[in-house]
Amino acid sequence: MALLSGSTLYVAGTPVNFLCPASQKTAATNCGTLDVVDLNSMQVTSTAAITDGYHDRMDLTTNGQIFVGSRNCTNIGNVNNPTGGEIRGCLSIYNISNGSVIFPPDNGDVTGLQGFTTRYVEYVAEGGQLRVYDTTKDILLINDFVPQGTIDIVGFVGDVKAIDFF
Repeated sequence: MALLSGSTLYVAGTPVNFLCPASQKTAATNCGTLDVVDLNSMQVTSTAAITDGYHDRMDLTTNGQIFVGSRNCTNIGNVNNPTGGEIRGCLSIYNISNGSVIFPPDNGDVTGLQGFTTRYVEYVAEGGQLRVYDTTKDILLINDFVPQGTIDIVGFVGDVKAIDFF
């Protein structure tokens, strides 16, 4: 999966037997990669370890995060039965400004991503649930309208799209 922003191309994938770096401190054995390619020089300028799996979702937020979703990844822990250990699913959030990666504590395939140019939120369909992330803090948005960071929808959420009325 790739995402183009100006003269920079972001490429996500899972190389065969790519071991997670020790600095990541995860129970996952294999990781994926997000390569940053400068198209002017045709050089990879940096690489970050992300969740493994088949990467087929990427979205760039207005404030510089790239949400990368995959399916068939290595889920760690259980969000429905937390034991205090690591919980991680198929979502990675890459910060363009400093190259850091965050792995939100959730499980399941990411089947939809949708950001907005007028709000600092990212809607994520992950594990059949609809999550709302505050992109200024890279955490679930929790307020009066979204009390647990999740919009309760009966059924399986398979994707999410914004409707533009203008």
